Amino acid sequence: MKNRLSHRLIIPALLFLLFTAPGLVAIFLYKNPKLIPIGTSNKGQLLQSSVKMVPLGDSAKWKLLYWGFDRCEKDCLQQLDKLARIRLSLGRHFYEVETWLLLDADATIPTEEGLNQIKKQNTGFYTLSSKNDALRKTLQLQPKILLVSPNLDLVLSYPVKGSPDDIYKDLKHLLALPGKGSGHSDVS
Repeated sequence: MKNRLSHRLIIPALLFLLFTAPGLVAIFLYKNPKLIPIGTSNKGQLLQSSVKMVPLGDSAKWKLLYWGFDRCEKDCLQQLDKLARIRLSLGRHFYEVETWLLLDADATIPTEEGLNQIKKQNTGFYTLSSKNDALRKTLQLQPKILLVSPNLDLVLSYPVKGSPDDIYKDLKHLLALPGKGSGHSDVS
């Protein structure tokens, strides 16, 4: 008799747990939001700046920028090589992206050998003038890699020592978005 009673209680108890467990987990996660895994897929730091980038090159292309700030020496040239390799690895999206070196107005201009290497990699070169104070403040005084949309919005920022694979994955994802990747939107 006792055995029958326990069997009758086990099934309703299991059904009760089965249907209330999701609700209990939801309440727990609602009260402890830090335990919820973040669902972002981008590896770079998302920039929320309203400051636009100065127009560079073809406006319908994405831009991979190296903000060298004050000079472009050996490390800078290695970073530009890394950006050129990322661009090359994009395959059919190669022509939708440009690479640029961006230096401050007071920066030391690269040597003749450095300029030749920049030209060989098909990388643009631009010096920010002192008129672009808002942009200079946004970029700060440290070298970094930036991803700029065709609309000249600063989208993502990466540390110089960051993984090229992270930049590649983010750029590939952005280029695959309909209406965003090519710089043309369907909305007028």
